[in-house]
Amino acid sequence: MQSCNQCGASWDSERFVKRCPFCGSKSVVKEALSAPDDVLLLFSDMPRLKKAAQKGDAQAQFQLGVCYSDGDGVERDAEKAFEWYRRAAEQGVAEAQFNLGYCYQHGEGVAQNDEEAVAWYRRAAERNDADAQFNLGVCYLNAQGVQRDEIKAAEYFRLAAEQGLAEAQCSLGVACKNGIGVKRNHAEAFEWFFRAAEQKNPEAAYYVGMAYYAGKGVKYNGDKAAEWFLRAAKLGDSDAQYMTGLCYRIGLGVDRNVEEAAKWFQAAAEQNLAAAQFALGLCYRSGIGVAQDRERMLEWFRRAAEQGHPKAQKLLRKYSPKT
Repeated sequence: MQSCNQCGASWDSERFVKRCPFCGSKSVVKEALSAPDDVLLLFSDMPRLKKAAQKGDAQAQFQLGVCYSDGDGVERDAEKAFEWYRRAAEQGVAEAQFNLGYCYQHGEGVAQNDEEAVAWYRRAAERNDADAQFNLGVCYLNAQGVQRDEIKAAEYFRLAAEQGLAEAQCSLGVACKNGIGVKRNHAEAFEWFFRAAEQKNPEAAYYVGMAYYAGKGVKYNGDKAAEWFLRAAKLGDSDAQYMTGLCYRIGLGVDRNVEEAAKWFQAAAEQNLAAAQFALGLCYRSGIGVAQDRERMLEWFRRAAEQGHPKAQKLLRKYSPKT
């Protein structure tokens, strides 16, 4: 059993999770120490937690590190968090090894060091920590602390994906889709995207929609494409918001609704997606789903043009006041 000290939720899981699935806090605890007296590790009982950590209980050391990282029961202190993670990591706690790698990668409580990050991610990955396997795959893909190796990146993504980590499932789907470290396979890509999308991964839900839209890895289905674009859009994916806008604009898989189209273009445009900024500019130019507004048209064309959108650049020159 695991519980969240922030929102009070509790749940059963074979794998220790680092963030609460309900509120997103890192204030997650296991109910019991490995100590002989099976003392409960609650953040509210800081003296007992510190005592257990100082006596060398590895799980207590890890959880005390989380407390210092989040400022739960103690003043937030990244350096102390790092120190307690280090002590627990050296005793083989995979979650602490992962957190130590994260500290090194992002320079939290210690000087930033990609090589050290990789070393600790690797140790955690060898203990089957899915988050570490995924991060190690990202390091190999982006040449952070190691030489770029697409094959190893895909291998680590697969290890984490097979444990159910949605981010890894999505990344493995991208690898299969684009032939990164594995043979290009749209059908397998769709399978991994779908598994991640079922866990409400926004990017994966968008890719499921694109697969149905393009008919790659699965039979073309406009209705399902629109359905998955909308799911991803509601989860905040900007590309999906733009595609949802297009679906409403042309009536693909949904009833044509120019007001809804403009609304979703706006949502994506505010996330700085150039294609959506251009589309929204067109809406303001012609009064499609919004009232005509020359100033707003120019503003959205300008924002898209600044990102290199060629059509926005052309129309911005055409409609900008001559000086």
